[in-house]
Amino acid sequence: GIFFMLFVLGLEFSFEKLRGVWAVAVYGSGLMMLLVCGASAVGAGVLGGAAIEGVAVGFCASLSSTAVVVTTLTRDEMDRPEGRATVGVLVLQV
Repeated sequence: GIFFMLFVLGLEFSFEKLRGVWAVAVYGSGLMMLLVCGASAVGAGVLGGAAIEGVAVGFCASLSSTAVVVTTLTRDEMDRPEGRATVGVLVLQV
């Protein structure tokens, strides 16, 4: 299902549109993943688990559902800079 969703996304969304928001997508995605993994590692430590297990859980939790978000965004929202940045982050997380 995710491959079909990315195929449809590729038909409607071009790299030229992503080029304008690449910095937000790259840095936003990286920062979000670091924060979620760090918070999960701390949470695992507080609960008596190993930090590496918390990082693994955080990594899985930081990958949002591309299919849900892309189907939620309308075409008008995808054409705005916020929509392009959101799609850019989702593409980087896959």
